Amino acid sequence: MSKNSFIYNHSIKVHHSILIALLLFGIAALPYIESGNFSYVNWDDDPYIWDNTIVKGGLTVEGWNYAWDPSQDPYLMPVTRLGFMLQVQLFGIENPGAFHLVSVALHAINTLLVFWFLLLTTSRLWPSALVAALFAVHPLHVQGVAWISEQKELWSTLFGLFALIAYYYSSINQLFHSTAGRNFYLLTVLAFLLSLLAKPMWLTFPALLLVIDFWPLQRLKFGVIRSRIIEKLPFFFLSILWVIMSIRYMKIGENTDSFSTTPFSAGFTTIPASYGLFLWKSFFPVPLTMPYTLFVDEPPALWLWSGSMFLLLFISVILGTRWRNHPWEIAGWLWFLGTLSLVLFSVGSAQMTPLSDHWTYVPHIGLFSAIAFSLPLKASGWKQWLTIAIVIFAISVFSFMSWRQAATWKNSETLWLHNLAVHDGNNHFASFNLGNYYLSLNQYDKAFHYFSKSLQQRPHEAYYIVNLGSTLLHMGRNEDAWKVYDRLLKQAPASYAILTALGRSAISLGHEPHGIAHLKKSIRDSAKTDPLNSYIARIYLGILLWLANKPEEARMALLKLPVIATKGVIINNCKSWQEIINDLGKVRPKILKIPLNLVPGCIAQQNNQK
Repeated sequence: MSKNSFIYNHSIKVHHSILIALLLFGIAALPYIESGNFSYVNWDDDPYIWDNTIVKGGLTVEGWNYAWDPSQDPYLMPVTRLGFMLQVQLFGIENPGAFHLVSVALHAINTLLVFWFLLLTTSRLWPSALVAALFAVHPLHVQGVAWISEQKELWSTLFGLFALIAYYYSSINQLFHSTAGRNFYLLTVLAFLLSLLAKPMWLTFPALLLVIDFWPLQRLKFGVIRSRIIEKLPFFFLSILWVIMSIRYMKIGENTDSFSTTPFSAGFTTIPASYGLFLWKSFFPVPLTMPYTLFVDEPPALWLWSGSMFLLLFISVILGTRWRNHPWEIAGWLWFLGTLSLVLFSVGSAQMTPLSDHWTYVPHIGLFSAIAFSLPLKASGWKQWLTIAIVIFAISVFSFMSWRQAATWKNSETLWLHNLAVHDGNNHFASFNLGNYYLSLNQYDKAFHYFSKSLQQRPHEAYYIVNLGSTLLHMGRNEDAWKVYDRLLKQAPASYAILTALGRSAISLGHEPHGIAHLKKSIRDSAKTDPLNSYIARIYLGILLWLANKPEEARMALLKLPVIATKGVIINNCKSWQEIINDLGKVRPKILKIPLNLVPGCIAQQNNQK
């Protein structure tokens, strides 16, 4: 295909494209029209934003350094973190609706970029508009837009799409053989890098460039495959570098989410079934929830695995045989399979992590392209009108479904109640998070109900037991709390989190010897892996030692309080000590008599107050 055939077809009136773009922007925003009244949710929004001290401070030098600290997250994402800080600076932390509206704006811009990219590369107005419209309103994308924490996906996609557009301009300007080509190539590398710095969802970008070289750019011929691969070497280098960094910081092989009870190898059996699930939900997106508990506790049934494998192979073979006359079909299919493969293989390595709708955000561009460019939109007679009617119906239904689904993200309560409704009340993760929500509101009876419900399904889950015990302590049921914790100790070796909770419970109950033993073990177990737990456990240990009439041992324990940072801020030893003393003193007034200068950092502060 000649160079000019890639350029925007000027026979299409420019104002038509502008009107369609404005319509697409409105279509993308419409399902989220109420999101300005939404709040944060208690899944990732707390550590990322509203409970993150340094992010709440807005744009600062300290915030800049924190954003680039790879130890703060499983992967580096400074673009996203700085984006959150900028929004705090502009709108304030107490205005979550503004964060939601930023997400909607990013989604609408991504919709326009999808339209722009396809229109540039194919010169076909209506199929490009249809792909963008389906991308804008599909219900599976609600999770990525309505969940503030997933702005990382929106930013990543924005820069990824910019990288594709820059690559197109580089290719039509002879890539390395002209100044314009080299400049656009460098812009492609920069945009790809920014995408990775937002969230490494575009790690398959080099392979995706080879797919669009095949279609729609038609640059991938048998005689030039080697040179086309060489062109992509900088992108392959960045992707490999990011994989190495991710392995370094994600602690591959550790199941930190405590979702799965299945063996490591079983995770990979979910990959074909997950493809099948997302393909099905792309056409029939009901019911939708977060997260899905399918394949978490056990691998998919043999019939589902084999059926999904057959379907994937069948579609691949059929579309592969049509590659000459219908190249967009196999190209779109490869886009879908390739970009979704990243997260699905991560699922396999992470021991069956729950599936999430937002993983389809980028893959759907390929799937929708394979469909839209095959429709007879320019056919005459009844075929054209039938196609148009089906398209309008699909967009209308998807838009309505997205609006309904977006409403479930109003706050933590609506989100998790919806999840429980979808699962007939049997989702331990939703029950646990709903219990956390009510615990934060001091609604202890409701918190107790949902923590108990989560433990009915996962009786050995450490964090569920910790929070149930904490709720019982707040309810004044100290003996019951001790029994809850003690039950776990008898069932299996306790985690350091349980031991720390037992130590706190011992303070309330006056079980000093048992509490001291538990806390010392907790400190040993968590000193290297969880310094914050070690820090809190050491404060509890100091209190118990003082209560046990061992003031010198208490002083020595508190002398070893580590200097640590949490959420980007160095903990103030004296302030933490005073807050914990005041809190526990409500349960045992004797604690209020503990001298503050047991912690060395409090000596000067006491003197200054006098």
